[in-house]
Amino acid sequence: MSEPVYGVFLLPDAATSAAISSITFSVERQFGLVSAGRFPPHATLAGSVPITAPPERVADSLDPVLDQRAAFDVYNRGIARHGRAVAYDIDTLPDGSTNLALHRLAVDVNRALAPLAHQIDATLVSPFAADRFRAHLSLASHELSTDPAIAADVEAFIREVPAPAPAEHFTARRVALYSFTSDCWGGAWWRSLAWERIRTWSLREQPAQGA
Repeated sequence: MSEPVYGVFLLPDAATSAAISSITFSVERQFGLVSAGRFPPHATLAGSVPITAPPERVADSLDPVLDQRAAFDVYNRGIARHGRAVAYDIDTLPDGSTNLALHRLAVDVNRALAPLAHQIDATLVSPFAADRFRAHLSLASHELSTDPAIAADVEAFIREVPAPAPAEHFTARRVALYSFTSDCWGGAWWRSLAWERIRTWSLREQPAQGA
């Protein structure tokens, strides 16, 4: 078993989670693609960060960022391509501008983890870059980079899956830290991926206007 890596995920609402789970299961049964479904439904804030510190220390490093963080609105713009992957696009506000609350959260999370992190050689894993960050909820992912010829077929199939309807808008209320292990981070590591939830933070509800 290889060393663990850590991910910090924004957790979507129940309706969106149900839609993601239904689609990823259908994609696995139809195409044998498993990578998106190996993870809990999520939007990645920090992904596959190699850290040798104990999980409790990793979680403690995130407390200053997340303990008093305010909840914020997230908008699902529908199914879109994310590179070669297929995902729900949650990167923008209704007017098309960047969801800065979401982007700033990702930047702050990665900044908090950076002092603990080191590099490993892992397939399709790259360090966080704020200028390339695009918030999304994966529906079919890593295999579409290793087998791009099927990407159009997979996307067309996903668009026709009669899954539960995701929320067009939800409030980001929960952020979770996970540890991940695999037999090897080289090659198709997602086939042996296992995860454990370390801690979940509840974002602070904003007071109602006029309160």
